Amino acid sequence: MNLLLRSMKNLKTALVVILLIAGYGSSNAQFSRWWYQFSAKTRTTPWVFGLGWNVVHDDGGKWFRHLFRAGDVWNIPAYPSRLTCEKYLKDGWSVEAMAAYNRYGVGNHLTDGSDNQPYQLVTTVWHFFSFDAMAKYDFNKLYDLNKVIFNGQNIVQPYGTFGLGYTYRSMPRFPHTATFNLGLGINVWVYNNWGVQLQSMAKFGLRDMFPVSGSNYLQHTIGVVYKINSREGGAGSGSRYKFKKHNIKKGL
Repeated sequence: MNLLLRSMKNLKTALVVILLIAGYGSSNAQFSRWWYQFSAKTRTTPWVFGLGWNVVHDDGGKWFRHLFRAGDVWNIPAYPSRLTCEKYLKDGWSVEAMAAYNRYGVGNHLTDGSDNQPYQLVTTVWHFFSFDAMAKYDFNKLYDLNKVIFNGQNIVQPYGTFGLGYTYRSMPRFPHTATFNLGLGINVWVYNNWGVQLQSMAKFGLRDMFPVSGSNYLQHTIGVVYKINSREGGAGSGSRYKFKKHNIKKGL
């Protein structure tokens, strides 16, 4: 009797293991199928590269107190200082990597986030670098302004963006800061995949007093963008997926 019970227990254990292996194989095959469908789709979507200027506004957390005092709290290099690389995904979504440089020159003013000392005079050149990884959503997927204004031509592309970043400042206060970013922007496509981009982004320092940390700042950007369209059904895009899909079915 004990031998029979032990055999039944072992059989149940074996069945559970078999079901777990079968479930894992099925879920893995479904994920693989989804991944290759997704990658095949993104191989046909455009890349967008950008070059422009960035303005670091009111670095100190008091964003709206001196919003239009550009001569006091706006910092902008005279040369292009921002690079972007964006990849369209699907359904209005894209991902973007950005890098920017700025400098706080002698005679500029910075806010330090306090009420007692609204400005701090820069007495030596300070350097600024930011690196960001962003997700973007094209608002035309919700309501296409181009159909109303431009008879369906793809001219304006308003979008929202969010993500994470890292900011380095050579000044003593907040030299290294991780940030959570929220922004709005617009692309205006003007000629043969060339466009102009305007964007404003709020960057929240991920440190004490979040989301009102003194390391918060605004970063405005303006620049040119160029869209590179991938060829539909380019070399290897369809055949590779079919091959992988065949292997998946064969494995099952």
